[in-house]
Amino acid sequence: MLKELLKIVSYKSDKQIQYEQALNDLGGRKKVLGSDELLASVATMIQDRTMMDGDTVQTMTVASRATFHALQQPLSHGGILSPHERQELSLPLDTVLEQNAKSFSKKLDAQMQVISDQLNKVQQSTAKILRAVSGGPHELIVHPDMRWIWKEMVFKRHVFFQPGAD
Repeated sequence: MLKELLKIVSYKSDKQIQYEQALNDLGGRKKVLGSDELLASVATMIQDRTMMDGDTVQTMTVASRATFHALQQPLSHGGILSPHERQELSLPLDTVLEQNAKSFSKKLDAQMQVISDQLNKVQQSTAKILRAVSGGPHELIVHPDMRWIWKEMVFKRHVFFQPGAD
């Protein structure tokens, strides 16, 4: 089981292998992250390969399409990566993961609230339907004891109720 889990975790797609090879050809991760020029060349390579991949472009969401089109426009201050992206790449992995965890938690909480609201609506609808199905003429009787007696009478199904008739 552990071997299978390690196999799954260590799986790399063909693209990942190509990108790692390109990083190694440029001198390794540290060298690429330390040089704006090398970093821009790797980002350009990734962008070019993403644009060539028709499946990726077709399956992108609306939000990522906006990002994709923004990447196609040349940036006037420093190439493909924004200063914020460059700063994020220089941060330690633990810091980036912590920031992403906070963002993920906020989004998860928002979605859980939406699901909870929908569940409450379903429960209210279920209760309303059950009241309508199990209800009957006895629900119109005001006195609680008389209502209970009418409800429990076996022959109640044979007595027809006509609202407004005396």
